[in-house]
Amino acid sequence: MSSGDKRPRGLPPITRIELTNDKTRMRLILLVGCILVAIVAMVVGLSSALNTEPGWQIIDPSTTGLSCSDDFTLNYYLGAGEISATEEQKRLRVLYGEATIKAYQLFHPSLMVEQCNNLAYINAHPNETIAVDPALYQAFAQIQTAKNRCLYLGPVYVEYEQVFGSEADSIAASFDPAKNAAQAAYVGEIAAFANDEKHIDLELLENNQVRLKVSEEYLAYIQQNELTRLLDFSWMKNAFIVDYLAKTLLNNGFSNGYLASFDGFTRNLDTRGEQYSFNLFNREEKNIDLPAVFRYKKPTSIVFLRDYPISAQDEELYYVYASGESVTTFIDPADGMQKNALHNLVSYSEKGGCAQLLLQICSVYLRDSVSAGELNELTASGIYSIWFEERVLCYNDKNLDLQVFQSEDVIYTASYAG
Repeated sequence: MSSGDKRPRGLPPITRIELTNDKTRMRLILLVGCILVAIVAMVVGLSSALNTEPGWQIIDPSTTGLSCSDDFTLNYYLGAGEISATEEQKRLRVLYGEATIKAYQLFHPSLMVEQCNNLAYINAHPNETIAVDPALYQAFAQIQTAKNRCLYLGPVYVEYEQVFGSEADSIAASFDPAKNAAQAAYVGEIAAFANDEKHIDLELLENNQVRLKVSEEYLAYIQQNELTRLLDFSWMKNAFIVDYLAKTLLNNGFSNGYLASFDGFTRNLDTRGEQYSFNLFNREEKNIDLPAVFRYKKPTSIVFLRDYPISAQDEELYYVYASGESVTTFIDPADGMQKNALHNLVSYSEKGGCAQLLLQICSVYLRDSVSAGELNELTASGIYSIWFEERVLCYNDKNLDLQVFQSEDVIYTASYAG
């Protein structure tokens, strides 16, 4: 098995797991899914604290406080540069650890941090001019350039979190706007404010300063309904964080590896020509299949969006009813309702980071449906996609290195849709 082949030895031709709303059973099934979804599974040897052998290692960040490190995996090939593998590991642990702490603080929508004008601080100080960290300012600038309004759906995300935390279908349905007319009306009211820059808008000023402008009407509504989380990156957060972590590593000379988040954002930094593989999942009713992988060799950003859980951490982002119907956190700013154009969409690019990629595909994913033609239009920007139409794997990159697994009872085929 090559260092870039993520599939464990003995992997069945097509792996299938079943969606379920039994959370105890789900955790057991998703433990297997967690292993399968690892973006690149490397054979990692044991290393001592005093002497690290060269080769692939999962970097355990050195942290002294709350961080976002649990959301990410940093796999790195140690010892390929001028310093020893042991010294490189030590430097990476400190650098990566500090970056995950800082990112956690900056992008948190409700946790106030001393001497840190983070997202929570901005939420608590509407209509005030605030100096923010350049990393947070850059994230805001990207969202503004893309004309994306998802950032302003903070109160709507709070409502959906009630669904995700439910222990029974009846409880989930009471919070689910798709099943409760009163909830639909409520999130619709918030979305009407959130989608109107006259009521709420983040003004970007010089010298990394921002001002969250909120109208008197929306302020009154906020006070009446006791809303506090106005801005929230929510499901988009880790796209921005993985870019920040990647930039931190690259700026310090570390590029021989990749970063991957549990919720589908991957930044591969490796310029050495190593081969990597990425799992391609597909949802078919209550079943989740792993019928294919694609391989690549260049630094690449990958965004994997899906309307079903495949890891234990996904319980915070999805709810699955007994019927197999799922609720996700992909919310359309137009009406506050969840929208998933496809069960699963993998988009990738060698240009830019995950946040830029995500913001460009948002317009086609946060809808009820999408056509191949609309996905193909993105190829002009260097964005290629892989999606499924039932058991047909569709792709629009004619140079894609694709492997489709074969099985007697579950048959998938591939079709170039470019």
